[in-house]
Amino acid sequence: MPTTYTNRVLTILVVLWVAASAIYPRVPGSLLWLFDPTGPINTKHALKPGIDMVGGTSLTYEIKQPEDGRPREKLAEEVATALKQRVDPQGVRNLIWRPQGATRLEIQMPLTSQSAQAKTVRENYATARDKLEATNIRVGSVNDDLANLSGADRDAKLKAYAQDSKTREGILTKMAALADKLKAARAAKDTQAAAAARLEAEPLNTQLADTNLPTATLEAVLDLKGDATKARLAQLKNQFADFPSRLAAIDAFAKGFDEVAQLGGGLDSADELKRLLRGSGVLSFHILANDLDPATHAQWVTRLTASGPRPQPGDPMRWFESPREHAGGDAVYGGKAYSLVYVDPQHSMTNGPGLPKWAVSSVQPGRDDQGGNSVNFSFDA
Repeated sequence: MPTTYTNRVLTILVVLWVAASAIYPRVPGSLLWLFDPTGPINTKHALKPGIDMVGGTSLTYEIKQPEDGRPREKLAEEVATALKQRVDPQGVRNLIWRPQGATRLEIQMPLTSQSAQAKTVRENYATARDKLEATNIRVGSVNDDLANLSGADRDAKLKAYAQDSKTREGILTKMAALADKLKAARAAKDTQAAAAARLEAEPLNTQLADTNLPTATLEAVLDLKGDATKARLAQLKNQFADFPSRLAAIDAFAKGFDEVAQLGGGLDSADELKRLLRGSGVLSFHILANDLDPATHAQWVTRLTASGPRPQPGDPMRWFESPREHAGGDAVYGGKAYSLVYVDPQHSMTNGPGLPKWAVSSVQPGRDDQGGNSVNFSFDA
């Protein structure tokens, strides 16, 4: 009986056609295209390739079972669910979560077509950050050099501190004169003149600190978006109009900030993923500074309005952005609510050598007065 391959070949071709139609539904000639030939043509499919196909990083973690003597069979799945909510709640990062048995969890981060570009963008942003930081100086280091250097060495150091800022150069010139005045008073053992020189130097220290621009301040401005960012950025540039290298650093930083923002929520390195996993679930507690007198509180609000929430050395309090569900806060900056909290040792509990030990004794889920979710916890005695 003669063998014919026609039917077999046709069957194979039909199966291949159906399979290709499932992967590329809008390609001309596919099943869906036949029913809707006017639909958009899109050759991209929804399959997420693993690292065995496109390369990438795989992290495998061993999870300790709870010490209550009751092994949990789905511990890895529970940990994966918790980490997803913390690291990638919107599912926008290119991560694959694979529980392996009860106590092992593999997290894959496949490479994407944008991975190399994203790495370059982040490196450029880091370089721009470093250049911005390089325009700042430490007031303490300036005072140390004024006290310990003299002659050409001191002049060269002050020129390096001034960079190309005329405002900073003028402040440093006055500080140098006062440093000489203080040395002369000490040499003459004139305590009254020395005290007067120190008092005269204090406002200059503040003025010198104001010539700095912390990256956190510029990031807060750029995070405002739209017209608010343009207006505040124009103010900053006007403030440092006589500081050309600072203006160039601001422009480079702003460009890098926008480019990083356009990358979306993807991850580009194993180190970044590890940092997110290590940082998950860490809480800090602060006592609200709601017992201040009105005048002191008004001073802090004025400082927030003028300089933003950036802290200064020795601050007993700090401004923290209020959570969205409690967005009332007690001051507003850049359209966001902020609350003032204590950060000084007098309002802190610290575990350390020679100090009384303390710990959280219990934690339970609960409801607040408005019926929303809350976390109820208590400390030991």
